[in-house]
Amino acid sequence: MIDAIRPRTQAIWQAWSWEERARFMRHVRPFWEVHRHRLAPPTAAIVSRLEQEGRVKFLAGRLESLEDTPTAAEAVCRPRGTAATTVLRVAKVINCTGPRTDYSKYQHPLLVSLLARGLIDHDPLALGINALATGEVLRYRSGPSGWLYTLGPPLKAILWESTAVPEIRLQALTLTARILGSLQNWSLASGQNR
Repeated sequence: MIDAIRPRTQAIWQAWSWEERARFMRHVRPFWEVHRHRLAPPTAAIVSRLEQEGRVKFLAGRLESLEDTPTAAEAVCRPRGTAATTVLRVAKVINCTGPRTDYSKYQHPLLVSLLARGLIDHDPLALGINALATGEVLRYRSGPSGWLYTLGPPLKAILWESTAVPEIRLQALTLTARILGSLQNWSLASGQNR
């Protein structure tokens, strides 16, 4: 079903209010992400084999804390549907929740500078950069920048489906046409002023 609605996902998402989007995030997102972003069959076979061998275990729940010890990592988890916690001592911890989307948490100098100068702002759900669906970045508590654009994952709050190659390819094509069109218009206007 998720694959069937993929061509309409962006239109559905954009039709929702921020409150409806937030409700989706609270109630549906975990299920959506698991079914939308599936493992490739060869990788799934390896993970399945490791699980059967007892080398990988799955636990649905919330990670309460994580501490590095001299011999392992100690994870305190609360299994889904319970109030009790479980302590796991593990050799490796792999974060499979996807990339951080709250750009105000990044420490990269470029993002820090853009945020500090008010040239970008995170969206209300902290899913990316606040922008128009065309990729034009919105300044902090202001309108479009007029010259700064983004595409791909930073547009997740605006488009939802904005991380896969087909969507990014279309965004890049549309943005390229827009920039080339504005350069051509500028060139024509400059030529008329000579």
